[in-house]
Amino acid sequence: MKSFSVMLLTGGLLMHIRYLGTSGFEMLVGNDLLIVDCFQKEPISDLRGFEKILVLATHGHPDHFSMNVFDWLKKNPRIEYVLSSDIQVLSDGRVPAMAHINYISPGQHLVTSGAQIRAFGSTDVGCSFAVWWYDKLLFHAGDLNLWDWKNEGDAVFVREAEEAFGKILAEVAGHIHEPDVAFFPVDPRMAIDYYRGAVMFAEAVRPKLFVPMHFGHTFNPPASFYPEMEPYTQIASVKKRGDEFEAPGQ
Repeated sequence: MKSFSVMLLTGGLLMHIRYLGTSGFEMLVGNDLLIVDCFQKEPISDLRGFEKILVLATHGHPDHFSMNVFDWLKKNPRIEYVLSSDIQVLSDGRVPAMAHINYISPGQHLVTSGAQIRAFGSTDVGCSFAVWWYDKLLFHAGDLNLWDWKNEGDAVFVREAEEAFGKILAEVAGHIHEPDVAFFPVDPRMAIDYYRGAVMFAEAVRPKLFVPMHFGHTFNPPASFYPEMEPYTQIASVKKRGDEFEAPGQ
């Protein structure tokens, strides 16, 4: 197995985190691996030799999930999967019989492979996830964001998007506070105020470390992003696939 560098300290063990591209990440603690929203043919880590591998997918969009994840069983049969329930329709009839899969929908909670997972809603498809793994709380937004597309000039759509995001954000903030790491979209395609959802999320949830994702080829926000975010959280430096980052206190 290829090792990572310094990250979160968890129960005497380091939690190493690496960016896989788009909204994908892999996290390693000891000899266990957690992978979220990896759609590429393979993650970066060599899957052979891990004692436990837990693979999560927030929804079935092709930039978040691929049927390739089931090919990984050839390298390690100990993989367990927690997939958003919309993926069950996409993958019906194509899942290997040996695959150990739990499907989950917003509002549901499950425990598997040493992790506790609670699913919240999304303002697009599928779920967002709170994950208690070892002694750390992680939040992965999936495609939960304030997708208001103000640049398209539709005031009614903007208002509806704000209401939908506000409702789910209130639910998330009502259940989790100060997660150790939060992964959240900062998508420049929306052009106008495109990071406003990130600021609202950071203010409501106060993650110890905020990790931007879903930003395209490289993360290059306007200068105003940092002073608006920094009262609420620390921001990870992540720009491209393979980047690693340190968590607060390490």
